[in-house]
Amino acid sequence: MENNRINTFHGPKFIFFGRGAAGKIPQGIAVVSPSVYKNFKALLVKIDSNPVLFARRGALREPGEGDVLTLAGILRKKIKTAPSLPVVAVGGGSVIDAVKIAVRIASSDGLTFEKIYNDGIPRPPKNSPYLIAVETTAGTGTGVTGVAVVTKKDNVKRGIASPYLIPDEAYYDPDFIDVLPNDIFASSAMDALTHAIEAYVSRIENIPADTMALKAAEMIGNNIIAGYKGVLSARELVHYGNMMAGYAFSNARLGLCHALAHLIGGRFGVSHGRINAILLPDVIEHNIEAAEKYDRIAFSLGISVGGLAKHIRCLNTELGIANSLSFLGEKFKSMINTIAEEASVSSLMKVNPCRLAPAEIAEMLSRLYG
Repeated sequence: MENNRINTFHGPKFIFFGRGAAGKIPQGIAVVSPSVYKNFKALLVKIDSNPVLFARRGALREPGEGDVLTLAGILRKKIKTAPSLPVVAVGGGSVIDAVKIAVRIASSDGLTFEKIYNDGIPRPPKNSPYLIAVETTAGTGTGVTGVAVVTKKDNVKRGIASPYLIPDEAYYDPDFIDVLPNDIFASSAMDALTHAIEAYVSRIENIPADTMALKAAEMIGNNIIAGYKGVLSARELVHYGNMMAGYAFSNARLGLCHALAHLIGGRFGVSHGRINAILLPDVIEHNIEAAEKYDRIAFSLGISVGGLAKHIRCLNTELGIANSLSFLGEKFKSMINTIAEEASVSSLMKVNPCRLAPAEIAEMLSRLYG
């Protein structure tokens, strides 16, 4: 394990959570998911009478580079007109991720994706707008993280990490989660569970991040089925667990499961949470160096030693999620070696518990496909 002598633990300046928390959101320049606007119009028009409805063009409605650049142009004009107002991102991970990057592009001269990929996000200028994130799904934790994911032109997802992407304020109001369709709740909650588990077993040992990750895994794992069945108190706990998992992985990072999910999800049109859920059990079984930590998670969920991977496969079945990649077809089969090679050199593999060779990753994907 890597034990850094100096660790960091960062997040937003303020977090508001609990039922009715959204009522405290101030007026601002709002960017809203169309579905959220439809369900919560009365609340949102109090924030911004003319919000930007951010509709993504991709098959999974996740933000591509072009979507983010278009949004940056819109925000640049709005910020110039009302420089004192905060930018308020209201929606799931794709909306908030897009706004996080777009605000930085809009307020920095000449910032392009090429520069971001090569040099990272620069320090924002002093007049950069205050950023508020209002997360409305059960799963990405992006409201508290310094991470944003964008789909590149080749349909491969790229994670961008920088402390300058952390929102200034975050809101977690379970009223938004109550209305999520069951399939979206299941997918997003399994993404959050994957965040918690991967952050906990990361090679970065960060005591506060580990503490939040373990508690988040317990809260999500013990409530996801009841939440899927519509129990609102369970959905509320999953939502808070999602927030804590976001804190954890923003400070301890993720591993092989997310490295593969980014490479497969966009190329084959599978939602991020669903592909993570399918991959996670096999990743657990391959990360043998983290067995002790996996067993601590299992204990928190009342599962026997060594039973975490099997338990997650059972969760998937109850949530209507497959435990195989066979539905991806022959095109995926032909790309297994390429995907394995790409995953093996991903930055996320640097903190994965085990250093797996491309052949080992390919074997795992082949078994999942078969």
